[in-house]
Amino acid sequence: MSPRKVLGVLVLFAACACGKKTPEPTREAYAEIMNKDDKSLCTAYGEGHEREESSAPGAPGRSIRRVYAIVGSGQTMGRVLVCREVDTNYDGLKDLVRTYDLRGVRLTEDADTNYDGRVDTWTAFSTGRIGRTSLDTNFDGKVDEVRHYREGQIVRIHRDTDKDGKEDTFELYREGKLERIGVDLDQSGQVDEWYGADPGPSLAELPSEAEGKGRAPAGPPPSGSGDGAAAGEDAAPQAGKR
Repeated sequence: MSPRKVLGVLVLFAACACGKKTPEPTREAYAEIMNKDDKSLCTAYGEGHEREESSAPGAPGRSIRRVYAIVGSGQTMGRVLVCREVDTNYDGLKDLVRTYDLRGVRLTEDADTNYDGRVDTWTAFSTGRIGRTSLDTNFDGKVDEVRHYREGQIVRIHRDTDKDGKEDTFELYREGKLERIGVDLDQSGQVDEWYGADPGPSLAELPSEAEGKGRAPAGPPPSGSGDGAAAGEDAAPQAGKR
């Protein structure tokens, strides 16, 4: 075999070997992405706030943004974390955000779990503990499942199983375990049949976040304040002199 043919075979072999592994994104490529719109989720904080960018371990670039509120004045002036957003899959778009009150207690958490650029999970906390989670399980932009918690433990799940915008299945839990399931068969807004060993109280007798016939409609996803969990550390106030 001629030297020219040998060289060609070696080049072809090297090209095939290199093609077996997808290269990691470079810092330069990631930086170029981040210079564009990264779909920031901490959009409600303007004047009187400071922003910091940092990188998660192993990230090719700055994948975390923190927003701090400036509190106090003079020698007591400091800052408190009020919003933290993360690009968890390193595609250049923020897909997880948490908000906090001025004590550093969690308020909400929103997440884009399928990385399509749209939030599909909204969680609201009450005194730092999970209170309600609204989910768009089929990613059509509409809430079709709402989970209710008491003292951090699941108590009810309301589902819209036929995706018509109305809740039709209700799961009741006791001490975190499924106890009964109620079904609205005729779309009347009332449970027609219950399935489970314990008859227990009716849905109307259970505490609800909304008034009216024992049903808590999903309504719009919780906003940046209210009673929200995924990757990232919990926040704590970072006070001190600037």
